[in-house]
Parts: sequence; C-alpha cells; structure tokens
Amino acid sequence: MSDRQAAVDLLERVWGERPTARELEWWFDDHPGGRGLLTMERDGERAVGLASLSFLRCRVGGVEQLVAMPLQVATDPTERGKGIFGRLERANEEEAAARGCALGVTFPNDASRPIFLEKLGWHELWRGRIWVRPPAIPSRRGELRIENLTTVTTEVERLGATANGQLTGGTFLEWRYLRSPRAYRILGAFRGDALAGLLAWRPSRGRVAIVCHALGEVGQLLRATGSARPTLALVPPERRGAFLAAGFVPTPKPIRVLAKKLRPEGNPDGPWQFQLGDFDVF
Repeated sequence: MSDRQAAVDLLERVWGERPTARELEWWFDDHPGGRGLLTMERDGERAVGLASLSFLRCRVGGVEQLVAMPLQVATDPTERGKGIFGRLERANEEEAAARGCALGVTFPNDASRPIFLEKLGWHELWRGRIWVRPPAIPSRRGELRIENLTTVTTEVERLGATANGQLTGGTFLEWRYLRSPRAYRILGAFRGDALAGLLAWRPSRGRVAIVCHALGEVGQLLRATGSARPTLALVPPERRGAFLAAGFVPTPKPIRVLAKKLRPEGNPDGPWQFQLGDFDVF
C-alpha cells in the first residue's frame, strides 16, 4: 500500500473524512512554499500515526521567510498513549529546521493542542474570534464593479496586510483558490480598472459558507457573497467595520494559533494576523 493511500485510510478512520488523492497532491506537492511533509508510523501495511507539515511564505518582522505549519495529524485509536504523534512531530520539526525554517506556527485541534503546549514546547502566539453572518440575500449594488476572477495579478499585493503572516500575493491566491480541487471562488472589486478589493470564499463547506481571505475594500464584496447558509470569517481588525455593516457579528468561538522557535534566529515577536484561508481545514 502506498504512503498516500495509508495516510487517507488513517485520516478516514480517525476523523471520518477522506481527502482525495488530488487534494493531497494539490496541498503537499504543488504548494508555493515547497513540497510538504507527510510523516507516518506503520504497523505492517497499516498506518497508525500521521503528522503533516506545510511550508508557508510569510512576512515576519518585515522579512520574507519560510515558516513551517503542522497540519493534519492522526493517531489510530488503538495506538494512543504511546507517544506516536510526539515522535512524528519532532521528526517533522527537525526536517523543517534543516530546510532553514526558523519558526513554526500551527492551528491545532482540541486533542493535539495540549501535546503541542505541554510536551513539544510550543506557546500561544495569537488568538482571534470566529465571526458569523446569518443567511443573507446577495447584492452587488454599490459604486465598485464586481467581477468573478479567473486569474490574480500582482496588483493584489498592495492590498495585503503589513502585520506578520502569510503573504497573499497572486501566486499564492491562484494556487490556494483557483487551482484547488475544492469549490472556491474569488471576487474582485474594481474602481475603474484598478483592483480595490478581493474576497476569496467557499460557498459551501458542510452547513456553512466560509470567507477565506478578504483584502482591501471588502464591504461590497461581502454583500455580494450573501448565502442561504450561515457564513463564517476570521476578521482583520482594520476591516471589522465593513464586516459589521455586512451583517457579521463576533462569536465566543476562538481560533488559537501556536508558535515555536525551530532555529536560534527564530523570532515570532510583533503583531500577527490570520484569516481562515491560512488554514487547510477551511
């Protein structure tokens, strides 16, 4: 059995969802940050543990660098308590450091967060709150021209945040949303011929819709993505007014991002910003 086949079998046993071969190829082989890691422990042909990691192009302290992000993890229920995840994660961190990553960041689930914090030396870096909008009727009315985008130019780079975080240039956005096997869409808002705002969203993820990245002037774009489903977002501070005006409200549900120094020169200090599209699960 191939490594990929064993990995998806384990993910299905543990989480009840089975990623497709194309999803794994897209995320781990085609990622703009480079080929990711899928590290497994086996019992014969059967995978009993998995730890995965991607490499993100981020701005940290004003400098572009690769940052390691642990992603999907799974341990077979019959093998828990044997330290499998810790061994696999340490191996991935060592490989990331060898590739030059000075920092790691991750958005762990409730099961893995205590292991990262208590056994692997990670600490909390950032905390945000999920926002939600109830079902809403879409409307493109407004002064800006709204278009569905099939390509993203370098013009989008001037809309990005200045805080520490993942770089959202054209190459990343095209890979993340337009070349994905998942059903994402990108809308652009134009003032004349100039791009004023961009919104990447997932119209359907189970029972909800997802605002993945919102850049620039997004108020009209948010109204254009009204949905029969509740819509979730992680809202940048400078765009909270636009989200409130479009019917979003903050919820008590937190998003907690952890960090770890992987090399001596790693320094996570300074403000960070994340949106839901920075995380593979959305």
